[in-house]
Amino acid sequence: MPVNFLQVKTNLEQYSQKVKRLSDKLAMLEEELWQSYVLNSEKLDFMQALVSSTAKNSKNFYCACPVREALLTAIAPPEIATNYTIIAADGSQIQPSRHKAVQFCVINVGIIKAFMGSGQAPEIQTFSQLLDYEQLFSEDGQLIDEDAVAIMRDFAERSVIQQSITPDPHPILSITDGPLGLYQRAAARNDSKELQTKLLNIYHDIAEQGVISAGYIDKPGSDMIGRLFSIMKNDEQGQSEYDSKKRFYKGVSDVAIFRRFLEQPGARSAVFEMINQDDKGQKSSLPVHFFYMNVGQGSPYIVRVEFPEWVGRNPQRVDLLHAVIFKEVKVLDRNPYPYILHRAHELAVIHFEEYEEVERMLLEAYEKAEISSGVQSNKEANKIYSGK
Repeated sequence: MPVNFLQVKTNLEQYSQKVKRLSDKLAMLEEELWQSYVLNSEKLDFMQALVSSTAKNSKNFYCACPVREALLTAIAPPEIATNYTIIAADGSQIQPSRHKAVQFCVINVGIIKAFMGSGQAPEIQTFSQLLDYEQLFSEDGQLIDEDAVAIMRDFAERSVIQQSITPDPHPILSITDGPLGLYQRAAARNDSKELQTKLLNIYHDIAEQGVISAGYIDKPGSDMIGRLFSIMKNDEQGQSEYDSKKRFYKGVSDVAIFRRFLEQPGARSAVFEMINQDDKGQKSSLPVHFFYMNVGQGSPYIVRVEFPEWVGRNPQRVDLLHAVIFKEVKVLDRNPYPYILHRAHELAVIHFEEYEEVERMLLEAYEKAEISSGVQSNKEANKIYSGK
């Protein structure tokens, strides 16, 4: 049966009114946050000291902290180097399902290595990994969930980048989609510490080779600036304890602030440090810096670019990353997004026919090994029969 649109329609007016009330409230908070942002643009030492002292007494602590540039910094994209190498990797996966006759997981990573300014054709590869059977199960014996597979996929992307790095007389940059580290997802899992350690080793190795690694976040939804100024609001009101769930500027996104003054296409914000602690007060193992950037050609379209601290502390490296990212997003000018990362995604996508072929190969291997393949659930069978 189709959706009962008449029933949906009965709630539209009430729904819209609630959206309007919330939007008006957020607009007021946004304006107040903006005024405070402008007023405190130069007070970097004060903000750094306040964040440091708050972090010592807080858990589940997450906010931005300025590094060296005033908050109202808006830097146009610099001139780009003629020769550099850029590596992009993206992944996809087949999620294991208890409804299937055969339970398996495949992680697919597409990677492109382009030698800009050399006239040389880019290197293009796909790496496909069938997880070992024991990897399909968590510590409590249940099938791993989507978050667990996503952690392994993200790790596989970084591993493939590490393997693709070779000596190069020109600067090397690598880019992946999404946050740079695994911290947000991995922090909630007891079995993720080993991956965290391995990931940190990869980034250390990449850094030793001078490779500038970056994570590109399209349409970011974070409110790290609002969290920073909520701490300042607490300080103004003489409140020593900070509770992120009761923060003053809750719900005001960073994008709302940066779209106000990053008007020029390609302009970036100041560099910020990401302060990130879990519920035990433990900091992320990978210190991350970031800037916001307007990649829109008409109205502002704000994205976030993350990179390791060692890159953020060096203005020349930040300039190079800034210029390269802007050059990449201009290729897809209608919907700006790094072209090389888009191509890596196209390589990585697993189509349904490929899923079926892997399943067929496994069933064939099971038969040869005289292994029972299990039974497909009736729910799954009915979906297939109905063409879904």
